[in-house]
Amino acid sequence: MSWRASILVVLAALACLAMFWQGRTVAELAGREQAAARNAEAAKAAAEQRTAAAEQRAASLEERNRELAAQVARLERDLEGALASGRAIGEAVAAQIEALQRAQVARESTAALATVPVPSGVARCLTTLRDCLVADSFHGLRFLAAREVADLELRDVELLDSESGRGTSELIVAARMTAVLDRTKGTLVLTFYGGTRRALGLRVDLPEAGYEKRFQPVTGPMFEEKLPYLVRAIGAYPVVADEPQAPAATLDPLARRAWIERVDALLGKARTDLRLRLASFRDLRGGSFRTAQLAGYDQDKRLGMTADCNELAIEVDARAGVVSLLLRDGTLRGPGGDSTIGKDGYRMLLTDITPKVASDAMLGMVVQR
Repeated sequence: MSWRASILVVLAALACLAMFWQGRTVAELAGREQAAARNAEAAKAAAEQRTAAAEQRAASLEERNRELAAQVARLERDLEGALASGRAIGEAVAAQIEALQRAQVARESTAALATVPVPSGVARCLTTLRDCLVADSFHGLRFLAAREVADLELRDVELLDSESGRGTSELIVAARMTAVLDRTKGTLVLTFYGGTRRALGLRVDLPEAGYEKRFQPVTGPMFEEKLPYLVRAIGAYPVVADEPQAPAATLDPLARRAWIERVDALLGKARTDLRLRLASFRDLRGGSFRTAQLAGYDQDKRLGMTADCNELAIEVDARAGVVSLLLRDGTLRGPGGDSTIGKDGYRMLLTDITPKVASDAMLGMVVQR
């Protein structure tokens, strides 16, 4: 072989060796790049997983924060309610303590006043006034106290009215009381101002115009003679005719009780809202019970109303076929307050009672309408 051929062979071998070495280098580079790419993908996936986990933790923390905020808001509301309830309880307790203190002061004041004896002159006035009322058949009134008599008035007066048969008592406490005698009508009016009265379990203030208790008929000259420093008289006594007048009918206690039972038996047959009964009356004239007291009771036998009137009668309307209880000239008392009964009268329909039944039960002592 010539030296040229040898050179060519050597050059060819060197070229092959160079190509082999270059290919190996390229392969190594490609392998490293693929490994780097795989590492990059793995790192990216790991980063994405970390990001997702972080987002999940953030969402969980946000939900927990919302729950904690809601719980805090509930606790704040509960605390505010508890504080408000505590304040209300404290105010109620304070008000109750204040009321108890006022009541204690009032009791002590009342006790202090009770220890002060009624002046002898005032005591004589109270006794004389009660004796005059009893003389005119008005029983059950008791003056508990009074401070003085001045300017035709009783001052700081207390009256207990427990008229027999009325079924209830009435206590009146007033700053002052006046007594007015109407000579023409034969009426004595005691008017109480500035205080309270308790009746039917209720305590109410006296009206500004005064609370009246009427007594009729009364013996006017007796009151004027015995109580000139208290009783103020108005009008003039009726002129007495020369011819003799028939004396008014006066019933003995047994006859009066028999008539009360007769009226109550008739009223018991009537269908009314309240069970009515005649508590008392003074006398009987022409079918009318004079100076009468009426009481009404509910189904539980509790007193629901009272009426004081100058006339009470069983009224019969034969044409209409109805019977009524007629009240005239007085006062009707009930839970709603007092109302005046005029001379025209106030009627209570006695359902289920016929005119014949009423007339027979009353032995004809009825009034016709």
